[in-house]
Amino acid sequence: MIKSLWMLVASLLFALMAAFARMGASDFSALELVFYRSAFGAAVIALWVWAQGFTLRTPLVRAHFMRSFLGTFALTIWFYAISKLPLGTAMTLNYTSPLYMALIVIFLAVKNGESFSRASAAAVVLGFFGVTLVLKPELSPGQTFPALVGLTSGFFAALAYFQIRQLSRMQEPEWRIVFYFTLFGTVWGLCGHLLLAGGMTPVTWDNAPALLGMAVTATGAQLAMTRSWGSANTLLALAAGADVAHTTVSSLGERSGNASYEEVALSLLCMYGVNLGLQYDKLYETAQAIRKIAGIEDRPNRPITGPCISQIESGIIAGWYKNCQDDPREILPYLYQLTGHPGPEIVLGKSSGIASIELALDKLGLECSSKEIKRELLDEVKTLSAERKALISLDEFQILAQKIFARNH
Repeated sequence: MIKSLWMLVASLLFALMAAFARMGASDFSALELVFYRSAFGAAVIALWVWAQGFTLRTPLVRAHFMRSFLGTFALTIWFYAISKLPLGTAMTLNYTSPLYMALIVIFLAVKNGESFSRASAAAVVLGFFGVTLVLKPELSPGQTFPALVGLTSGFFAALAYFQIRQLSRMQEPEWRIVFYFTLFGTVWGLCGHLLLAGGMTPVTWDNAPALLGMAVTATGAQLAMTRSWGSANTLLALAAGADVAHTTVSSLGERSGNASYEEVALSLLCMYGVNLGLQYDKLYETAQAIRKIAGIEDRPNRPITGPCISQIESGIIAGWYKNCQDDPREILPYLYQLTGHPGPEIVLGKSSGIASIELALDKLGLECSSKEIKRELLDEVKTLSAERKALISLDEFQILAQKIFARNH
């Protein structure tokens, strides 16, 4: 459900982006639009990554290059189509990507000697037939070539979507996928336009709003779409009657694209009451063992098996947790003990609050009734965490608390 909502958000933002791109097409070339659309996204994501202390390093250089090239090429020729065709027609042509995706899946099935649904094949044929019905009354003389270009953009967009899915299955976070896509688009658009035109079109107060609107909506759309492709619709397939779901521990396995064994099993149990008879309390331990053997670190915030998913830094959430420790299901999606996960842990950082300080003091066995001292402790924790861009360990907090206690007595 959540994945579908992310795709709806992405579709809305892409539609708005197309409208802004059409506005800008009267002043800028397709390559210039690609440049401005991409440069804004790359800058915003780079600043966010720096502020969060994350890294842009990745071992998946080839996969990122393929995704970026296919997506940027599709975007370039689509912007060309937008500048030459009615906006509705250009949008229709670009949204043929699902038809191409289905066509590619059918082609791969035939190539590998596997069966495929004849109904699906018929639906694809009808889909393309519908596109021709839309184009026939809409196209004016001289618009045939732009229409073919727009239709081609849907094909390359479909290939790019497959690459996004593969990268997501390799545990690449959506912001890193979008960053390298926008970085590639920035270089592609700038170099391409300078080579062809020799100079950039001046940005004025009249044409700047179109560029800004396109850049903002495009960045949001890319992040939403990438997140929506991050998980397979395994549960939907099972609900539709599938008998078997291919899964791997933490999505690690010989077939990139398999769904996470832990996520599917726990979703079936907690959301649908389907008990598979597994030792659910071994899910966390098993995932950690497999990753240790494979030599691959788990993503800290990975659902169910991530080592940091139970950490509570927010002062507000810490306050809630403090008041409902007898039954933490009030704030937790499920009891972490169910999967063998260590369970909720209060951590100290720039988002901590007074409740966080009180829980940390209780854990260390330190008594403090002074609100002023607790506030001083909190200020010190926030300052130190912001400076280091990292959490404060319990040992460090103990030393800090002892210094402040000594200073106030």
